[in-house]
Parts: sequence; structure tokens; C-alpha cells
Amino acid sequence: MKTIQLICKQLTAKEIAGTSRLGNRSVEDYKRNIKEKNGARNMVGIAMYALANDLVKMSELDLF
Repeated sequence: MKTIQLICKQLTAKEIAGTSRLGNRSVEDYKRNIKEKNGARNMVGIAMYALANDLVKMSELDLF
């Protein structure tokens, strides 16, 4: 699963690192790069971008 999808599932950087072969610092770097490339100001912006561009579907998200 892509990092952006895991972010949208509300996983922390530590949790994402645990489910992938990435280190915690690498995940934080990915999050920062995703925000910069997409003009997002925070994690909500990343989720909005992912939804708008069909990178994730509402049915895949753990909303509450």
C-alpha cells in the first residue's frame, strides 16, 4: 500500500514505518514531500488531494 493511502487511514509515522520497510524518519520525509508537491498544508490536505485524485476511496478510509 502506498504511503499516501496509509496516511489517509490515519496511521502515524511510526505505524506506517512498522507496516513497510521504511524508517520513521523516511516516513516523515515522505509526508513532508507529499505536502510540498501537492500544496497541502497538513494531513487533511493530503487526504483531500488523495480523494480528489482517486488515490483512495471513501470506503477504504477508517473515518471513525
